[in-house]
Amino acid sequence: MKTFLALLFLAVAFALVAAPSSITLKLTPGADIPVGDSTAYFTIGGGTGLGAAWRMPIGIPLVVSADLNYRLLPVIYAVPKTLHVLSLGAGVGTELEFIRRLPIYLFAGGGYYIGLTQDSGGGTVAGGNPYVSAGGEVSYRVTKNLGIGLGGAWTLLFGQPQPLASGVSARLGVSWRIPFGESEFLEEPQLPEKPALLKLSAVQFEDILPVFYQYYDTHPVGRAVLENGEGRAARDISVSVFIKSYMDSPKTTTIKEELRPGKSLSIDLLALFTDKVLTITEGTKASVEITLNYTVGGSPRKSQLIETVFLNHRNASIWDDDRRAAAFVTARDPTVLRLAKSVAGIINGREGLVVDPHLATAMALHQALSLHGIRYVVDPKTPYKDFVGRKQDIDFLQFPRQTLDYKAGDCDDLTTLFCAALEAVDIETAFITIPGHIYAAFTLDIPPEKAKTVFRQPEDLIVEGGKVWVPVEVTEIKGGFLKAWALGAKEWRENTGAGKAKLYPVREAWALFAPVGLPGEGEAIVLPQAAAIAKNYLAENTVFARQQVDDRAATLQQEIAKAKDKNPLINKLGVLYARFGLIDQAEKEFRKAIVGDPYLPSLINLGNILYLKDDPKGALTLFQQAQKKAPDNVTALLNVARICQALGRYDDAKKSYDQLAKVAPAVAQEYGYLAQKGGEGARASEASGLKEAVRWED
Repeated sequence: MKTFLALLFLAVAFALVAAPSSITLKLTPGADIPVGDSTAYFTIGGGTGLGAAWRMPIGIPLVVSADLNYRLLPVIYAVPKTLHVLSLGAGVGTELEFIRRLPIYLFAGGGYYIGLTQDSGGGTVAGGNPYVSAGGEVSYRVTKNLGIGLGGAWTLLFGQPQPLASGVSARLGVSWRIPFGESEFLEEPQLPEKPALLKLSAVQFEDILPVFYQYYDTHPVGRAVLENGEGRAARDISVSVFIKSYMDSPKTTTIKEELRPGKSLSIDLLALFTDKVLTITEGTKASVEITLNYTVGGSPRKSQLIETVFLNHRNASIWDDDRRAAAFVTARDPTVLRLAKSVAGIINGREGLVVDPHLATAMALHQALSLHGIRYVVDPKTPYKDFVGRKQDIDFLQFPRQTLDYKAGDCDDLTTLFCAALEAVDIETAFITIPGHIYAAFTLDIPPEKAKTVFRQPEDLIVEGGKVWVPVEVTEIKGGFLKAWALGAKEWRENTGAGKAKLYPVREAWALFAPVGLPGEGEAIVLPQAAAIAKNYLAENTVFARQQVDDRAATLQQEIAKAKDKNPLINKLGVLYARFGLIDQAEKEFRKAIVGDPYLPSLINLGNILYLKDDPKGALTLFQQAQKKAPDNVTALLNVARICQALGRYDDAKKSYDQLAKVAPAVAQEYGYLAQKGGEGARASEASGLKEAVRWED
């Protein structure tokens, strides 16, 4: 007997353990069965109820409740045969849980009801009185919140002069619990796990540089050491890293090999950040959750570790690798695109630099940046020349849009802006680094062997990777593009001999340090007037042309004066003028060479001049004359086909193209659109940039 009482006491004590406060919402449909005298008037009916029960946050399992119920009671020997009862009440009770997930709810309460029926004439009869009720319910908690239950209650509906009805009800209900604290009593009892003896030690995280957030997907954000203190080998090892708010999901590193007892292994920790890190404008700390999973003898083990990491501001970078600056070359930034494409559109089709379209665009962009008010200002806190020597110190680099907004920047800021603008119009760029300095370079659209003959000072060019690069000292803004080019070339020559100059193509650097978009649209930036850009560009272009042409033209003129066969030299002089945009002077020379017996190259070159001056019919006449003199001349065949295509004379275009395909298949393949008819060929002709691809005959 004592044992039974002890067990009963323990059971009741367990059931009375206070649980956190909660509100439970219930829906309880069921049946109503009359008892006592009520059986003479009513038969079995039905109804449903809505209720809310509040478990109070006190030391005993006290519950207060409110209920809204509807009952339909069939009436015996009466017309009509239905009584509708709507009741609203409150109650108090207790909730005991002797068996986990099976709470027992006991209650008592009362309230007020209204009964509705009809008299024999069809009129509505209504009346109301108090009622009392008591009962209980056993529930099963399917989840922490969801429960189903079976319950019953006795209810007495008072009336005058005697009670209206009394009965018992059976209810099958569903409930939803809203806890206001951790519901430990709802958790399944767990057997204690064996402690994880494979541990992470020596965990170290680098300070995060947000601009390289994609880089950390494949390169370590931190490192740790795995130490196996288990008695057996650990297998299926994986380590995941998760930083809330800056990652969508954990980044998992899988260790393929097993780790034997007593052994250790150094591992890299990776992280796949979202672009939300680019919203960080001041450095901040964040918690890192590191989860270690593995198996020992087929049994899973798990442990977690919380560390702290520092995330720098979005403009932070280091100079352990000069290629990191490529992440700031944001060629697709809307503001950069608007600047670059506007400038390219301004110079397109204008008289001027024919020798290379890339050079023309770079010259005009440099003028546009100068007109915009961009200035070179050494950052007093983080000057490039100081930070580049301290590989791990944090430097502040501006995004191109920021530089356009601030109108000032250090050498690294101006370099990334200039490169981004050129890349935006598909001109390949590079970084040039010399001790304490970084500046820009871009490619020309001509091969190295041609560049050596076209430019008066080929030593001002850089030939690397089979491409011709123009070095531009971007900090020289006020003095113009030509001065910036000359200074960039001088710096390259002075440092490359000692092995101190390096050239890093931006597109190659992007493979490692991908560019990222600066969040937001930023302030609207007012670009320079198109007329001002065109004026300054043409003025500098003229200076450049005279620099390239005058000395060589004077030499050629002396040679012409002495030569018996003058036409080849006259033609060469005309090509020199033409390649540097001095079209009128070029035309004058070519016309000299076609007097009498026309010199074939000059016929073709004069045709090029007329086409550049928007006289395609005049150009076609000259190209056809050249064809008669030399039916297999590649340039004449090509130009006839191109102009006929542009004029809509598709049969003539195809005829000339077919002949071109026989004598120069490689050239014909390059201009395959000439074999097409109609709109497709015309669009391809326009896209090919005919005026930018003139073939001059030397």
